[in-house]
Amino acid sequence: MIRRHLGAVVTAVLLASALAVIGVEGWFAVAWGVAAGVLVAVGRALVDDGEPPWPPRRPDARQQTSALSGLAWGFNPATGEAGPMVMARIRRLAGRRLARLGLDLDDDAAASAVDALLGPGAAAHLATRRLPMAHAASLMTGLERLAAQPPTVPDPQQEPHP
Repeated sequence: MIRRHLGAVVTAVLLASALAVIGVEGWFAVAWGVAAGVLVAVGRALVDDGEPPWPPRRPDARQQTSALSGLAWGFNPATGEAGPMVMARIRRLAGRRLARLGLDLDDDAAASAVDALLGPGAAAHLATRRLPMAHAASLMTGLERLAAQPPTVPDPQQEPHP
């Protein structure tokens, strides 16, 4: 921030000093110096060079933790349930992991294969909005096992090796 306005400050000080040296009254010289500094600052702001400031600003800690804290609020310890927000995240993760294996989470015909991979009742659990935390934990354990398996369906975004 200081580097950005350094030229305006230097202009203001130099002009005020020069006017004071040649005999202009002190407050008048300062006013002209400040006016020139403001003009330089405004001119630099209007002529944006398009380069982002360096070093880049650190992300706000509230932005980094908002998703995590939102998920934490999705668990209800009083009822022992994972709420709709948590279940939506688990469903999205399951959809991605199962798609790597060629299974569609929304396909009823794939329910038995989903149960075989993630555990008994997993397809039914993934279709609910709320789930006991023990079942959510077992789903996450199954999804972690799937992450270690190599994909059986090629990713359309990756180019094949020649």
